[in-house]
Amino acid sequence: MAKLMKQEERNWLDLPYDVMVNILNRVGMINILESAELVCTTWHKICKDPVLWRVIDTNDLRSYLTSSSANVVCKHAVDRSQGQLVDITLVYDYGAQLLLYVIDRSSHLRRLEMAMYGSFIRRLIAKALMKFPMLEELNLYDITVSEEEIETMSRYCPMLKTLKVNYNIHRSWKKFTTVEESLKYSNALAIAIGRHLVKLRHLELIGNNMTSIGLQVILDNCHDLETLDLRACFNLDLKGDLGKKCCEQIKHLKLPKDSLKAFADFDVYNDGDADLLDKKKLQLFFAVPETQTRPTKRKRFTHNPVCLLHVPPPSKHRVVHAKVMKQQSRNWLDLPYDVMANILKRISMVDIFENVEKVCTAWSKICKDPSMWRIINMKDLMCSTSNAETATNICKHAVDRAQGQLVDITLVVHYEYKADLLQYVAARSHQLKRLEVESSTFVGSLNAGALIKFPLLEELNLYLITISEEVIETIGRYCPMLKTLKLNGSNTDEESLMHLNEIAIAIGQNLVGLRHLELIGNKMTNVGLQAILDNCHHLQTLDLRACLNIHLNGDLRKKCFKQIKYLKLPRDSLQGWPSILEKIDTEFLLIARAFDLPIDLAPDTQTTEQVMMPSTLNLKRRERNWLDLPTDVTANILNKVGMVDILDNAEKVCTSWRKICKDPATWRVIYMNGATLSSFKQKISNMCKHAVDRSKGQLVDIPLMNPSDDSLLPHIADS
Repeated sequence: MAKLMKQEERNWLDLPYDVMVNILNRVGMINILESAELVCTTWHKICKDPVLWRVIDTNDLRSYLTSSSANVVCKHAVDRSQGQLVDITLVYDYGAQLLLYVIDRSSHLRRLEMAMYGSFIRRLIAKALMKFPMLEELNLYDITVSEEEIETMSRYCPMLKTLKVNYNIHRSWKKFTTVEESLKYSNALAIAIGRHLVKLRHLELIGNNMTSIGLQVILDNCHDLETLDLRACFNLDLKGDLGKKCCEQIKHLKLPKDSLKAFADFDVYNDGDADLLDKKKLQLFFAVPETQTRPTKRKRFTHNPVCLLHVPPPSKHRVVHAKVMKQQSRNWLDLPYDVMANILKRISMVDIFENVEKVCTAWSKICKDPSMWRIINMKDLMCSTSNAETATNICKHAVDRAQGQLVDITLVVHYEYKADLLQYVAARSHQLKRLEVESSTFVGSLNAGALIKFPLLEELNLYLITISEEVIETIGRYCPMLKTLKLNGSNTDEESLMHLNEIAIAIGQNLVGLRHLELIGNKMTNVGLQAILDNCHHLQTLDLRACLNIHLNGDLRKKCFKQIKYLKLPRDSLQGWPSILEKIDTEFLLIARAFDLPIDLAPDTQTTEQVMMPSTLNLKRRERNWLDLPTDVTANILNKVGMVDILDNAEKVCTSWRKICKDPATWRVIYMNGATLSSFKQKISNMCKHAVDRSKGQLVDIPLMNPSDDSLLPHIADS
């Protein structure tokens, strides 16, 4: 039995990386930090991956920790996300400090949920919304929202599609002295939503006291509204024209007296007629799963279907654990639906169509799910069949299965079927965000007609595809969200020699919002590069490898290095470049491969290729000297280290770092990173006082949590 257990434990480590991430995502913060990351090196690496912390739910912490401890754990989770946090749920009394912490470190947040915070949170909602430009969903439970905050949502959160402002009907309205005051507030809130949030798709107003006036404004202005939840809104009268308009305009409508049982965030002891709620004084409350209401142990797994991740105690129970694990790993049909879908996505299209979907009903259902076909890669298809017509037909069938949900497609097209296939995708995939087109035979051209159908396109990659200025203009006009453009090996035809810089100038004039640009093998000159740099001010990545007509000297070179964060120069190595570019003409390859020759070759061993590019042989490898960084850059880096590490370590590295660490400007903001977890409270307090003294009166920001030394605050005030 021990032998079987050992084999099964090995199999868990053989799971693909992102499948393991998917499983660990279900475990919860406490179990990850206390158990999962201690199992092995692989799991430890996964638990430190920012991808694992893109979704944080503090609801999991309520049964384990006090508010102050939960704050520390949640902040640690936010730090691990490294700015990639997209979804966070904050509940109960974890404090405004935590929300402020999230605001400063999570500009990519798409979903924010807050429940039953104190009144102090109201002052922070507007500030938070200003820092979340990508917010798509905002859920507020038992939180009073003002008209000004609704206006802030419309101004700073243009992508907001879902809003939930739900109330506990027996507690939330006690703050109002009269019924009239409550009605006035509720109608004002509904009117503000109708006037400012006209692009909403989903709206929940459970327990709201608004009347028909507020609802009428919402219906008159929010024409895109698909879902409207009015449960427990007992002041509404939906008889007559208003009720008829609701039913005609709203696709999914829940009425005031509909049951609240199916609602995930509320629970009702008695699901009788809603009119009886006031008589029986039944209280709506935020639901906690029944298995969590009376936690008997510190470690619970109510949210975690993969209970096998808990490390069992060493004893005979380990044998039982191995037996259970063996049974579960044997039955693949017991895997969760999305985990199974994640695994099947790694199989080529041909194998899915010919084999996988025929295994069983469950797999057939997964293979026909549109979410399985949100990403299509035709490269795998070309490895299975050499017939261009067959490959095109299979790809079209995959596009049909996506049912309009396709967001990423890579096309390897034959000249005869290129236009037809691209138009087929364009007609059925208006949500496409990434498009890659490779020519499988020789350099082809691209028609601008298909690009008009991709308004959400963010990334366009073209290999061995020649485009015109008109195509660039079309992209700039109809693809406003484009951030990444790759035109590699596109200008290799003889006619392009007459107009070397036209494409580069067109990019500079029309695609000013680009963040990443690749132009490997482009024949533009300094004129084209200058046009790009002058107009594309947001450009962070620029790849100019094998752009042999560019000579980076003087001001142009300085501008490149100053403006571009990640720059690849014309004579940089082509190692790792896309293999499709191997089909470029022989002369280009001869020159390009000269960049990859060893740097220390002796003159008598140089080949013909090396003689053609003598400048590549004189390059010297240089190790980066961190002491050569500008003082302000070094200071910026040290500012992120934290007070404890600066005083204990950084200032002892060298004289220049010590000088920076003693500069008052370094201590304008004091972060006590790691200090809250230390058991040496008095030492931390003394270090903090020392840091305040070093600021010499320039201190502007210092976050303190539960200061143990009563003299610390007076010391800061006196400084």
